[in-house]
Amino acid sequence: MSPNDASSGSETLLGRLEGAVRRASSIGLFDLSTSMGLVMVLGFAQNLVLARILGSEGFGHVSVVNATMGFGQLIGAVGMTVAVLLHASAQEEDSRAWAIYRMGLPLILAASLAVSLLIAGLTFSPLWVFDRLAGDWIPVMALGLPASVLFLLNTTYLQSRERMRDKAVLEFLNRALVFGCVVVGTAYYGFQGFVYGSLIGLMMGAFASIVRLLKLRPSSRAASPVRRGELVNFGVWSVFTGVMGYVLTTADVFCISALTQDAKVTGIYGLAVVIQRVARIPAVAYADATFPSLVRNAASPDSSQSFAAMRSRMRRNMFLLALGTSLILAAAAPFAVPFAFGDEYSASVTPLLLLLAGQVVWASGAIHGRSLLAQGFVRANFSAAALAAMINIGANLTLIPLYGIIGAAIATMISQFLWSIIVVWTCRITERRMAASAAAL
Repeated sequence: MSPNDASSGSETLLGRLEGAVRRASSIGLFDLSTSMGLVMVLGFAQNLVLARILGSEGFGHVSVVNATMGFGQLIGAVGMTVAVLLHASAQEEDSRAWAIYRMGLPLILAASLAVSLLIAGLTFSPLWVFDRLAGDWIPVMALGLPASVLFLLNTTYLQSRERMRDKAVLEFLNRALVFGCVVVGTAYYGFQGFVYGSLIGLMMGAFASIVRLLKLRPSSRAASPVRRGELVNFGVWSVFTGVMGYVLTTADVFCISALTQDAKVTGIYGLAVVIQRVARIPAVAYADATFPSLVRNAASPDSSQSFAAMRSRMRRNMFLLALGTSLILAAAAPFAVPFAFGDEYSASVTPLLLLLAGQVVWASGAIHGRSLLAQGFVRANFSAAALAAMINIGANLTLIPLYGIIGAAIATMISQFLWSIIVVWTCRITERRMAASAAAL
């Protein structure tokens, strides 16, 4: 090979790198990645403090509370965050995107208030078969549900306008506020302090997002390009999909709590779950940053080839992010978990390794789920998630009595592997059907 060929090859590689850097910068990926990195550190530190102060039994109560509130947040959002993100991302004018946000705002606030009351009532009913102490305090925590849902909607609007720096700052600020309030509250008042600290932090984060959004509000007003019924219909199907996705990733915690009635066992497994979720943050941040571009690409005419190429690139990048973080944590976990959290959490290591393996598999199919949403195929996305969720519940109920927390991790890993296959297959079948229908016309 001649020197000129070598020079040309290096210039080509350099050009590709520069292009990748420009694309990442244009969508705010660097800002979001920096914020998510700091959020990861705070999340890890918060769980470290909670695990150390409360012990495995207290951390079990925390795990059940967080899992329940996450489910409540998902239902309370009534899919408006996904609906607003999809439709607002497709708008060129900020005023039209803002009109969509304003349409979704009262719906999401009313629904979140209703869900918070429903959760509070559920914990006092015979249907609550989980941790009793956690159930006693969940009604207090549920007071913060409207605030957490509002914060989510506000940052989703910023994401739709590709204001990733504003979104990143708010998410870091929210995490820092919750971290500070939770740590102080737990240090002085134990589990009760955790509940009240979380509630105060969530409300302060929501207030900060309101202040920021009011400063960015467009000066001109426009009519919403989307009808309310269309927004609600998409939102409802998004809720169904989100519920199935949440069951796919969180059924293990509820099943362990219900089947064992042992907060200590739940806490040991819960630590593995929260560490795995902290490790998922970089991949999720990348998917969030690129989703508005994916929506606009899907909406443009004659975009099938460029859309497929963009999805392929996103899938590769997301897989590499998940693989990298999982390998680092898997290598460190056998030594770092007992050292940082204490010997009583040594049993968390094996479930954590299995969950990290499931995370890598999840990342390989997650972009296909996002691409279905970007193209408006929310029902197809729901079908894939529902099938995998049912498999997950059955696997947990079967394996937990046999193998305990390791069985729960195996069930979750298998379910995520099957979901990845199902969602990729669903995506391809749906797109082929739509292409055939378009060709017939």
